[in-house]
Amino acid sequence: MGSGYRTFTAGEILTASNVQNYLQDQAVMVFSGTAARSSAIGTANFEEGMLTYLTDVDKLQVYTGAAFEDVYPAAASNQGLTLINTTSFSAVASQSITQFSATYENYRIIIRNTAQTTTNGDHTIRMRSGSTDASGSDYFSAGYLTRVNSGTIGTFNENGSTSYRIGDGITTETGIYYVIDMLSPFLAQKTGISLRSSFTDTTARCGVTKDGIHNLTNSYDGFTLLSSAGTMTGKVSIYGYNF
Repeated sequence: MGSGYRTFTAGEILTASNVQNYLQDQAVMVFSGTAARSSAIGTANFEEGMLTYLTDVDKLQVYTGAAFEDVYPAAASNQGLTLINTTSFSAVASQSITQFSATYENYRIIIRNTAQTTTNGDHTIRMRSGSTDASGSDYFSAGYLTRVNSGTIGTFNENGSTSYRIGDGITTETGIYYVIDMLSPFLAQKTGISLRSSFTDTTARCGVTKDGIHNLTNSYDGFTLLSSAGTMTGKVSIYGYNF
């Protein structure tokens, strides 16, 4: 096993154990994946402190004596939100984001739409895998729509729709915000959603609170934000978190 640091002197005989313990066992070994690492080293020869780099996932890992753990990128903490990506978009009818992975189980999506070119359009969101949106009738949710200035409360839901509706009758005013939690989208199970939004529609200033589920046990690596009329401008930030 690795023996720490040693200063070699001029003329010293370099023994096999010196090469093994000070050089080879303390080097960062590069492998194409975990299977190649186990085959080359032999699981019985794993030693605490051994460093390896896996090219298939681009990870530096250290052996703790029980398992190889991530050094870089660091293993995700179960505490707090981690900003993964912020994307700006300008004058588009749709914006796709691909940021979901096995690193985080859940994601918070914060969207700010600063410009809308056409009134009375809907904003919706769809799950996405690869380059394909999930557009089947598999979106189920229920919630409340409140018109702030009139106090009117109505339902805001889908029952087997082709997307989640997060804002309707959107006006051309600025200050449209969405905060969306997606639960377990990358796992091959049904994806939960919980959202809050504030926007101005063609009638009044509004707020929406709703929860739902995408009724397919698929793995998704992203989502698409869509405007049913006109184009939108703004930005979206994605945060990852675990239980």
